[in-house]
Amino acid sequence: MHYQNFLKKRYILEDIELNDYVIEAIDFLESTDEFVRASEKENLENISKKTYWPIMHDMYERSYEYVCGSLSLFIIEQLQSCEASCRTAIEGAVNLHYVSLEDSLGKIISYFKNHFEVELKQNINWESAVDTSNVDESIKNHHRELIANKNHALSDYEAVLKKSMLAQGVNIDNYDAKWPSAFDRFRLINDEVGYRTIYTALCSQSHNDPEDLLNQVLCRSLNHDGFTSAKKAEQYFFSLYMVLQAIKYHVMASAMYLGKLEISCEVLALKCNEIIGLIERSQQHKDCLLTELSK
Repeated sequence: MHYQNFLKKRYILEDIELNDYVIEAIDFLESTDEFVRASEKENLENISKKTYWPIMHDMYERSYEYVCGSLSLFIIEQLQSCEASCRTAIEGAVNLHYVSLEDSLGKIISYFKNHFEVELKQNINWESAVDTSNVDESIKNHHRELIANKNHALSDYEAVLKKSMLAQGVNIDNYDAKWPSAFDRFRLINDEVGYRTIYTALCSQSHNDPEDLLNQVLCRSLNHDGFTSAKKAEQYFFSLYMVLQAIKYHVMASAMYLGKLEISCEVLALKCNEIIGLIERSQQHKDCLLTELSK
C-alpha cells in the first residue's frame, strides 16, 4: 500500500489513523512519483542528451519532497505549519511548470542568475546594517568575515555553473532573460486566479498574519461549543484543501515536465482531474459538517 510505504519513509507511526482523503492523497502523490521515475528510466537514453534535463530532474525532486513534507505535517496534525509549507510546495511546482515551457535552458540560467543577484544584494544590505549598528567592532568584523565568505561562495558557485555549462557548449553570459516574480510565474502558466486565491492565502499563514488569532478571539467572545467545533473543522478542511491543491500543482507540473521531455503524460492529466474531484468531495463534506455543527 502506498500510504504504508509513505509513512515508513517519513518516520510516521504506521498505525496512525488516516481518513480516506489522506489515503487517496498519498496514493495520488506516490503513484505520480512512480510514473515519473519509470518514464525517466524508460527514456533515459533520449532525455540524457538534453542539457536542461538533470537540473529539471532536480527541480522535480524538490517539488516532490516539498509536497511530501506538507502532507507529513498534515498527517501529524501540525495544520498551521502545514499551510506555510504548502506555499513552498506550490511555488516549487509552479517553478517546474514554468521552466517546462518554451526555452527551458534559458529559464534555468535566469533562475540561477537571479539567485546570485539577490544574494549579493542581500549581502550589501547586511554589510550596510553592520556598519551603522552600535555593536562592538569585533562583532562587526565577525559579520564582515561572514559576508566575505558568502560572497566568495557565491563566486565559486557561479564559476562552477559557467564551467559545467561551457562543457556542454553553453555560455551563460549569452543569456540575459530575467527571472519573473512569483505573480508573473503564475500568470505565465495561465493561473493568475491561483495566485490571487490559493497562493495569497498561504502567504498569509507564512507571514504569521493574525487571522488565526482573530478566530480565537471570536471563539472566546461567543463562548459557543458549536462554533468552536466548527472553527476546528474549518481549519482542518482548509489545511486539507491546501495539501490537495499542492498535490494537484505537483502532478500538473510533473505532466508538463514529462511533456517537455517528449514523454506521454496522459496518465498524469487524468490524475489531475481525479484530484480535482477529490478536492470537490472534501469541500462538500466540509460544507455538510459545518451546517450540522451550526445547528
